[in-house]
Amino acid sequence: MKKLLCPAVIVSGLLTLQAAELILGDNFERGVWNVDRSWTGKTVLTGDNPHSGKKAMLLSSVRGRGKCGLAKSDYLLGKYQYSLYACGSGKIQLGVIRYDRDKDGRLQYSEEHQRAVHLSGKYRKIVFPFEIKKPNPARIMLTVTVTGDNSFARIDDFQLIRTQKPEPDFSKLKSAPRMKAAAARIRASEPVDILFIGDSLTDLYRGGNHLDMMNYFLKVNHSRVTFYNYACRGDFIVRVMDRFNQAAKVPFRNHYQGIWDRK
Repeated sequence: MKKLLCPAVIVSGLLTLQAAELILGDNFERGVWNVDRSWTGKTVLTGDNPHSGKKAMLLSSVRGRGKCGLAKSDYLLGKYQYSLYACGSGKIQLGVIRYDRDKDGRLQYSEEHQRAVHLSGKYRKIVFPFEIKKPNPARIMLTVTVTGDNSFARIDDFQLIRTQKPEPDFSKLKSAPRMKAAAARIRASEPVDILFIGDSLTDLYRGGNHLDMMNYFLKVNHSRVTFYNYACRGDFIVRVMDRFNQAAKVPFRNHYQGIWDRK
């Protein structure tokens, strides 16, 4: 199989990529999630009994309740699987808060969460599937809550995976006819998958950026060419190569995980 490796794209006629998209991941070696001013609880890093690596996040309750969260903004529509490993005492509950702006620009929020499950001294995987529907929210916040007297949770190996993303629709753009005509000139005698390695210009606003627009018009024309977006914000070529080589300190180290998986 022939491959061309360059700073912007990797092209492979036989490339097969995973359908699931890793959005966020953390093994809590460097930092912890925030406790909002309206919540109770404390978060610290601990080296005592991590699930993997050298550290885990310890969430402790105050007056029988502890809650922390991690915010995420961008193009957020789709179905997700939010998971982490936890052990401790009391009950634990994963949730998600959705923030939307009203017509006056004020933030309104709504929250959904899973049924609380009991913790023990042994790590278990906690999984919370959820869906973000239209319109695209201003941001979401993933939450972890512990309840019970003297309750606490050691938390490690968090992942947020998008399992399904709605198809974008650019048909109403004023430039749609010209884009469609340009895409019609891109042809291939056999299926070609193009792996795109970019920076924040294509990592942010997924589902609505220029790479998504290109894919949309290629699909409209029944092209056999497809772009796969593995852009990572803040990137430059050294970080790209360090991530491919799994360097220890590169940001978003696991962003390319599974990138070369084949059937």
